[in-house]
Amino acid sequence: QIYHGAKSRGIPINVVDQPNLCSFYMGSVFQDGDVKIAVSTNGKCPSLGRFLRNHIKNISKGLWGKALEDLAIKREHIIQTLSTYQDKKKVMKLIADDLMDDFWKDKNHSELHSELEKQPDHRQSPYNLAKQLMMQK
Repeated sequence: QIYHGAKSRGIPINVVDQPNLCSFYMGSVFQDGDVKIAVSTNGKCPSLGRFLRNHIKNISKGLWGKALEDLAIKREHIIQTLSTYQDKKKVMKLIADDLMDDFWKDKNHSELHSELEKQPDHRQSPYNLAKQLMMQK
């Protein structure tokens, strides 16, 4: 009865444990600083959503929010330094990939540095900027 009344008035409704009577679902949200990840099972199994949220939290180890702060500073520098969208995108990808390599494999930039060393050495080169910004870790 409440569901039909809400639906007829265009009011969103969530009936716990009855997904077929829901016009929206509450996701399970992980947040670390400005990193926010929502998981939803569309009401089919909220406990799995909580499990996945906690799994993401355990993987992050509280580092993703700090990594985002660092990337945001580097991104601002990239935006102000490089002129083309393609160069900006390329450098951000290199830096983000390098960050994830360090996170997952505990590397010291070896693969990325060897790749960057192959690039021509130009003063405004995106690769030079990437090298410079990665050394600021």
